[in-house]
Amino acid sequence: MACAAPEANIKKAETLVRIAHQRGAQIVLLQELFQHTYFPIELSSQNFHLADTLESSGILRGMQALAKELSVVLPISFFERYKHSYYNSVAVIDADGSILGVVRKAHISGTVKSILEIIPMKVHVIDVHSVDRLGYNDKYYFTPSDDPVPVFHTVSRHVGTEESDGVQVTFCGSSFITGNTGELLKIADRDSEGVLVDTLPLGKFHIRRASWGLLRDRRPHLYKGLLTRDGSA
Repeated sequence: MACAAPEANIKKAETLVRIAHQRGAQIVLLQELFQHTYFPIELSSQNFHLADTLESSGILRGMQALAKELSVVLPISFFERYKHSYYNSVAVIDADGSILGVVRKAHISGTVKSILEIIPMKVHVIDVHSVDRLGYNDKYYFTPSDDPVPVFHTVSRHVGTEESDGVQVTFCGSSFITGNTGELLKIADRDSEGVLVDTLPLGKFHIRRASWGLLRDRRPHLYKGLLTRDGSA
């Protein structure tokens, strides 16, 4: 999805959700911070006025109504103000319109060190909690085969060129869906908007997870030293 003015972005996002629903989707992943053009490309205090609280966010209220109408799950990215801090957050909206929870990332706004090298470790931790599907509404380049964790990956990306405060960015990479061994099931091109839908065989996935050695053989009681500066447990 290419972004422009907020009103147009929200309308386009709703249209894409409806298209995905018509094609049978039960979980629809939109891209990161789709309400605006991608303002974190430039560090500016002027951007903090774009933040909303969880309770006051108009984009969340609208997406809650849409999720309830269509009976779909919507993980929605938004710029959140929480107490005295600001977060690049995702609110997970259930199919009945309720908010299941909020995930808060802190790297906003401005240039940051790429988090790609720690994504596999994050995925390992998430997998311990028996998560079946992972969704990345991001703008970074990510290769599904880089991560051996047997979960399904879905990536939703910006496309095209966007400008914020005179700074331009051209997004690369493609949106895609993978199987639980990293094989590409669906992939979009890098330049045009689109909707990807696929059916994920969770029954077969659970069998593979049961035989995966990381969960079976891990020894968390040996890791305590990693949490200290001097290695003491």
